[in-house]
Amino acid sequence: KASMTSEATSNNGGMSNAQKDSSEVTTKAPKGGLLDECKAKEGETGTGRKGIAVLAQKHVSGSSMAPFSKEIIRAKKLHIDAKLRVEMAMQKAAMGKPFDISDIEGIADELVKSIESNRNALSMMTALKNKDKYLFEHSVNSGVFMALFAKHLDLSVDVIHDLVTGAILHDIGMIEVPGGIINKPGKLTKAEEAEMHRHITVGRMILGKNRGVPAIALEVCKLHHERLDGQGYMSRL
Repeated sequence: KASMTSEATSNNGGMSNAQKDSSEVTTKAPKGGLLDECKAKEGETGTGRKGIAVLAQKHVSGSSMAPFSKEIIRAKKLHIDAKLRVEMAMQKAAMGKPFDISDIEGIADELVKSIESNRNALSMMTALKNKDKYLFEHSVNSGVFMALFAKHLDLSVDVIHDLVTGAILHDIGMIEVPGGIINKPGKLTKAEEAEMHRHITVGRMILGKNRGVPAIALEVCKLHHERLDGQGYMSRL
């Protein structure tokens, strides 16, 4: 017994098995998530919030790389420009004319690039609201949220591009819905609900007339009001 105890103590660097187990328990990093992991390492590295940013880049796709103060300037201009270009596309669609799908795809690419530089900048821009420009803001903001979520899922570049394009165009059928219904503060009547639901069919028709619209973008337009419980529209999937 004395020999075995001596050998165990020697192999553990002068610590018994019980002491070693106790030491391992106290030195393990907490399991509370990324923030707790950073706090645990702060005492070792002295990096503080910088450590959080470094770990975030490691774990979160598309996290902050460019300084926020720099990217927010670009994001403001991009957000304004994107709304104008979406408005132009919808105005053409309202007149029954085809719009330039490559222009919308260009917006999608710019949104993704900004998010890759600093995902917080465009996220902040989605908080700005203008009731008179609701439809265009909603379209662009949906593209921003789609890009963020698609990046989080680590989807391929091509799929992200098509999803964001679809998100920007998903409500294009709303151009035929009366403004009084869109902006109505109270509950819609059955007739108003039916008119609102019609924007899915109208949107699919508009996008179907434009050559080059990605198949995934068409699916986003077709399915964006379906629900997991089957209570959505139009197909109640």
